Amino acid sequence: MDNFRKWRNKVTELIRNAKRDYYKESIEENTRTSDIWKHLKEFTSRKNETSINFMTHNGISSEDPNEIANMYNDFITNISKTLIDENQRETLETSHIVNFVRSKNSMNIKFSFNHISEEEVLDLLTKLNIKKSAGTDNIGPKILKIAAPIIFKPISHIINLSIATCTFPDKMKEAKITPIYKKGDKSTPGNYRPISILPTLSKIFEKHLASQIRNYLNDFDLLVKEQSGFREHHSCMSALTKMTENWLSEIDNGNLTGTVYLDFSKAFDLVNHDILLQKLQMYQFDDSSLNLLKSYLKNRCQEVRLGKYVSNKTELIAGVPQGSVLGPLLFILFINDMPLIVKKSIIDIFADDATLQNSSQKIDEINKNLQTDIDYIQAWCKQNDMVLNETKTKSHSVLSVLPAPHVPALHIQQFFSELEQSLQRFHVNLLRFCTTQSSREE
Repeated sequence: MDNFRKWRNKVTELIRNAKRDYYKESIEENTRTSDIWKHLKEFTSRKNETSINFMTHNGISSEDPNEIANMYNDFITNISKTLIDENQRETLETSHIVNFVRSKNSMNIKFSFNHISEEEVLDLLTKLNIKKSAGTDNIGPKILKIAAPIIFKPISHIINLSIATCTFPDKMKEAKITPIYKKGDKSTPGNYRPISILPTLSKIFEKHLASQIRNYLNDFDLLVKEQSGFREHHSCMSALTKMTENWLSEIDNGNLTGTVYLDFSKAFDLVNHDILLQKLQMYQFDDSSLNLLKSYLKNRCQEVRLGKYVSNKTELIAGVPQGSVLGPLLFILFINDMPLIVKKSIIDIFADDATLQNSSQKIDEINKNLQTDIDYIQAWCKQNDMVLNETKTKSHSVLSVLPAPHVPALHIQQFFSELEQSLQRFHVNLLRFCTTQSSREE
């Protein structure tokens, strides 16, 4: 027995050392952030949990898999009804959007979708990632990629017919949802993340549409500079770099900087389709493109799958499609006007996370300016069916080179049930060191 323990411990040590060396080399040899995270997730992430043994929703509890699938589907398709009170919605203010677009596109040049070429379809098919899952049609990317030389012509015809008739095919709007456990009570629907899988062919169509929209937005510089999410040559790092540079500049000028971190509840799921289409019209999308995007957004349905159990299909009444190509782009267009209503502070946005900053030598002035802009954002939310997340929008900071006892605290009025305050003080040399090190590593 002692000999067994000896060799068991020896083998365990060898396996542990081999794993350590493998991950160390993998991380050190990779320069791409995505590759590094891929290796880290191999030993830090929990296995995806798709089985749910018990769930409670709307006061009803069940252990039946079919009922649980339908409960979860009901929960995620009715998020907008749960969070939004239509009676509290205020009239959408549009003048700032109209003036912004006019300043960028003074000739009022209209955007419209062009047809797709057979060569583009063939190229998109051959570039499909065969590791992705199939949608509700059960046609995976591997078979489409293999069949690309034969099917690219009929697929081109289908897409061009859809563009000509301003109709996005219903079968391409059906999503398959798998709930993945996050944390907390496993019987609570909100503690699961819905992973949405759409038909592969829909993404071919969407990539063509998204490419044209991006080109139009870039040609006329219609995306606000404050947004760093879902954009080429932008990232979370570019957003952090902008904030850090501003902090350093204000510290060098002897100013205090107050920062409020904003987060929106279920922002992608709450996008009001009619408001989005109204905004796209102001961005000079022509009638045919608006009708096609309306068809894309409306009458979408989804089903939840728990192993072999499948829920009933339900219609989505709000939100941009999760797991889609067009969804993130339409979302940043939806919130593109929010920075335009901020008057006193600097705002930076990454997807649905926003940061307000205000600098001055007077703490009272910082408080007043931040409160003014929070009020503006609150009003914007009421007009756009957005909701500030009370649990995550909770801290603000003061950065200063003053010794800790001499840094005054921010005092911003509560703009929801509870506002948690935290005071963070950074020495200017430490900030510079961190910024320099980050730049070198890039």
